[in-house]
Amino acid sequence: MYENNRKHYRVNQTTLKGTPQKGMYMTKKQQSDMFIMGLFLATLSLVVSVITAIRVSK
Repeated sequence: MYENNRKHYRVNQTTLKGTPQKGMYMTKKQQSDMFIMGLFLATLSLVVSVITAIRVSK
């Protein structure tokens, strides 16, 4: 089909800079930490909304 003329270069992992325009680069450790933090915040917001609903209904 079409020939790929782009060259691929290997770069050190620490030299990658994440920008919103080009995408974010994160390690597996950062990814798991962000998942745990998101899970915690979602659980916290659920608990707060349930408590608020109970208080309002009284």
